[in-house]
Order: sequence, then structure tokens, then C-alpha cells
Amino acid sequence: MSDYVIGIGTVGSGLWMSYNSGQKWRHIARGPEPESNVRALAVSPHDSNVIWASLDRVGLFRSEDNGGNWEHAANGFTTDIWSIGLDPHDADRVFVGTRPGVHRSTDGGASFEALDTSIGTQCAIGVPRTTNIVVDPVAANRVYASVEVDGLHRSEDGGDTWSSLGMLGASEFHNDVH
Repeated sequence: MSDYVIGIGTVGSGLWMSYNSGQKWRHIARGPEPESNVRALAVSPHDSNVIWASLDRVGLFRSEDNGGNWEHAANGFTTDIWSIGLDPHDADRVFVGTRPGVHRSTDGGASFEALDTSIGTQCAIGVPRTTNIVVDPVAANRVYASVEVDGLHRSEDGGDTWSSLGMLGASEFHNDVH
């Protein structure tokens, strides 16, 4: 069996990569800050050599060589990013989940726009975080966002408009989707 690459994002100890199926690990010291909080990692569905990582208060990073070298994507976009959703239909369309909300890029991550969503600005624990974003692999314009203590939200038009899918259980804490 051939070796494969594994990336791990940590809270307080940055990004770690293994290039031999987890037998040895390398702490990434250039690009993402080595003592940073890495909240999200994503591998491009178009090119498995392209990896994305988000760092608290620093923004979004991108590697095009399996995590060997990293470049800051979308300079100036330093919002805390809790999730990364890569579109399997369009390599230039990238979604990121923030605190609160969703941002979208249509230029491969060079710039991002805040989207007007159905996600609340407050929840029982404070400001909700968008914990996951998934673009439907069959329906290109359907995008889902799960939100901490605010449930599941869906867009049917590529992120232009959003709606809540309603309560997921009897109490608001059933809406705590991670």
C-alpha cells in the first residue's frame, strides 16, 4: 500500500502533516503560525494536492503541494473561520463558515463576500459558529450550513439566499450541530 498524506489542525499548536500515512509527523513552521489555532482543513475535490487551512484571527491559507508550502489566501480577510466548504462543481467557488455566518469566494479564494443568511446572530451560548458547509455533490446550487445552536440552513441558489430547516428537536440544544 502506498503512503498517503494526513493533515491535523490543532488549537494552540498549529498545523501538523504526515507524508507517510501517520508514521512520522512534521510541524508546519512556515506559512500558518506554528502556535496558532487551526479550526478547519479541507482538501480540494479537484486536485488532492491542494489543501486549505483556517487560522483564528489570521485567515485562510492554501497549499498546492500537499502541505509543503503555504500561502495566505484572501489577504485582509482575517475573520475567524470555523469551516471550509469547497465546491465539487466549481474549483473557484469556496465557502467559509464564520462566527456567525457564511462568506463566499467566486475567484478561488482571492476575495470573499459576506452572505445574507438565515443564521441568527445570537444563540443560547452567545454568537453561533458555522461548523460545517457542504455543497451538494449532485445539485451544484444546493449548499448546506450547520450552525452551533442554530441548526441546519440551506441555500438552493449557490448561497444567494438561505433558509433554516427548522428545529431539529424539542429544545434549542437539539440544534447544536457540529
